[in-house]
Amino acid sequence: MTNYAYIECPIAGESPDAGFEGQIRVHEMSVSSALPVSELDNNIKGRRTRQPFIFRSETGKHTPGFYQHLFNNLEMADLTVHMVKPDIKGDQFEYFTIKFKELKVIKVGTYKMHVHAPHSGNYVDEDEISLVYGEVTYCYNEDGIEVMDRHDNK
Repeated sequence: MTNYAYIECPIAGESPDAGFEGQIRVHEMSVSSALPVSELDNNIKGRRTRQPFIFRSETGKHTPGFYQHLFNNLEMADLTVHMVKPDIKGDQFEYFTIKFKELKVIKVGTYKMHVHAPHSGNYVDEDEISLVYGEVTYCYNEDGIEVMDRHDNK
C-alpha cells in the first residue's frame, strides 16, 4: 500500500481520497533545516538555515491559486501537510503532520514529462511549488511528539 501526503491550505485541491477530499495530493516533497559547520574543525559556524518547503503534485485546480499568490506576493496564513500510511490491517492513518504558518510562494513551475515519448500517457502533468515560511511545527502523532521552529521572513 502506498504512503501518501496531502496538503490542506486556503487553496483548494481536488483529492478524491476519503478524509482528504478537496486537499492536494502530494507526489514528492522536501523540507529541511541545517546548521553551517566549519570544514576545518566541525564546529558550528553560524545561524540555523531553513530551505523552502517544496512539493510536487498533479497539475489541477489549485495551480492557478499558487500562481496568483506568487504574482501578487500574497501571504498564506497556514498550510498543513498530512502524512498517512497503512496500519497492520491496511487502514490509512495520519502518523506525521507538518504545520506551516506565514507562507509566501516563491516559485511555481509546471512540468510536462516525456511529451514525445510513446509511453507519455503513463505520466501526469505536475507542478513544483516552493514556499518560505515563518513558523513550522513537526508532529509525530503516534506519540504526541511536537517541535516548533520560528523565524521572521519579513
